[in-house]
Amino acid sequence: YQHPTQQAAPKSSSIKVLTYNVYHFYSYLEGRKKDASVLNFISEQKAQIICLQETKLQRKGELNPLKMKPLFPGIVHCQLAHQNPWGGPVTFSAFPIVYMGEMRFNDTQNLVIYSDIDTGKDTIRVYNCHLQSFGINDDEKTILDSISFQDHQLDEIRQVFRKLKKGYLRRAEQIDSLMKHIGECPYPVIVCGDFNDTPISYAYRQISKRLVDSFVESGSGISRTYKEKLPPVRIDYIFHSPHFRSSGYERHTVPYSDHYPVSVYLDRVFDKEPL
Repeated sequence: YQHPTQQAAPKSSSIKVLTYNVYHFYSYLEGRKKDASVLNFISEQKAQIICLQETKLQRKGELNPLKMKPLFPGIVHCQLAHQNPWGGPVTFSAFPIVYMGEMRFNDTQNLVIYSDIDTGKDTIRVYNCHLQSFGINDDEKTILDSISFQDHQLDEIRQVFRKLKKGYLRRAEQIDSLMKHIGECPYPVIVCGDFNDTPISYAYRQISKRLVDSFVESGSGISRTYKEKLPPVRIDYIFHSPHFRSSGYERHTVPYSDHYPVSVYLDRVFDKEPL
């Protein structure tokens, strides 16, 4: 929980960052095929850096990133990567992307993409992350919600806890790799995305040792970002190096995904040394 704080108005030089797991754009594709509300929402945010996870990456139509790009004000460049044949993360930027790369992990479709961005004042690196999920289906979530420890449920309960353990261990490996990569980066960093882990996790502890959680610095309330029962707290984050100061953190309670998007304004602090 973060106590409400006095918020300064964003400066005209602030960079607005938005991160959003769009759940394969199901709100657009399923049942409301002509409803572009999710695209309109992203457009209305007028963010200069947009990090999306679980996009559809269609070759044709509005969900093709090159077709989406003109829908978002000011966006000039984008980077994408396939984590499976039909989808993956996309980073949109209102500033030129001068270098891009990927971090792929063993035995999983989850990955991190990173973009070196020339803001006109200096170069920053933006990491767009989608870390290991638990892979728990709706039936298993129901079991967790009403565990009675009856004999006929024991096998299902064991299976759920095996998935939980596997998810924690893989995220620990992934965050260790990510933090090593960040430690070797010559630029200030912004790290966004769906971490599938809570603020009491190993992953969060490791990243918060080096980077600032923008919610802690400029947010308030609880900011639950995942709508389902597990986990019932923040799992989507915008971290940044101490070279930035955040303001105006916001969780947007819109109904287009199983995640809520979050956004923040970042201002460069020029008296900081590189990480």
